[in-house]
This record gives sequence, C-alpha cells and structure tokens, in this order.
Amino acid sequence: MSEQRLTPPLTIFHDASCPICQAEMEELKRIDDEHALELVDCSVENFSDARCAEAGLSQKELMSALYVVDRDEHWLAGPDAFAEIYRTLGLDRMARLWGRGWWRPLINLGYRLFAISRGLLAPLGLDRVVRWMVRREAQAAARRSSACNVD
Repeated sequence: MSEQRLTPPLTIFHDASCPICQAEMEELKRIDDEHALELVDCSVENFSDARCAEAGLSQKELMSALYVVDRDEHWLAGPDAFAEIYRTLGLDRMARLWGRGWWRPLINLGYRLFAISRGLLAPLGLDRVVRWMVRREAQAAARRSSACNVD
C-alpha cells in the first residue's frame, strides 16, 4: 500500500451504474459514523468535477478504477484507494488485505481483471457477497473495538 495517509473527509469517485461497486459504496457509507466519506457517482451523463479536471482525470479514467481524493487534494486509485478507505473506517483487516503483503501483485491483477469484466460479473449476485463481506468485517471490527474498551 502507498505509505501516504489521506486526511478525511475522503471523496470517492465510483461507478454507481455497476451494481457491485454501488453495493460496496452503500455499505461503506452505511457504516461511516464519522462522515469521513463523500460518494460521487462518476457514471452520470456529462459528468464534470473541478478537482478531477485539475488532476487531469477524465470520466473514462474515473470509470476504469475507483479514485479517492482527500481534503488536501492527495489522490489514490484502485487497491491503494480501497486500502485507504477501509483504514479510514477502522476496518484494518480489509485495509491490510487490499494494501500489503506478498499477495499485492495478485490484488493488483485481480482488480484490473475485475474492472474490465465487472459487467459480466454483476449478474452473478456478487453485489450481495460484497455487502455481506463489508457488513461482516464492520461487525468484527466493532466487536474488537468493544473488547479493547472493556480491557
């Protein structure tokens, strides 16, 4: 994972026309008690955003990967962006999954393959799997946090 840490709030540019992507963003926003995330759907017709334009990002580029920018205009994309989003929400296991380890080259490859083929994968019900995974991790993080507060 990039060593750069972003400063919330994080603005997430995502493709809400993808059921899998939208499901994950909805679940992340649902557990965002600190209002650290702002979701922006970059799939809308004639999408325009001044920060994206200033960063040189076209709608086509934004639709090819998830992008996140913090309040200081630091940008991350793809697996680095996911790792930072999960870290910001306190879901450290998911952040580590996306961000570090010997498997990072596999994560990068898998992410690129997913981004290319997500239209074919969406009808398989992966949106439900993603919702379940995020909810499960959020519940586990809450239990770990509660256990730490008791000790």
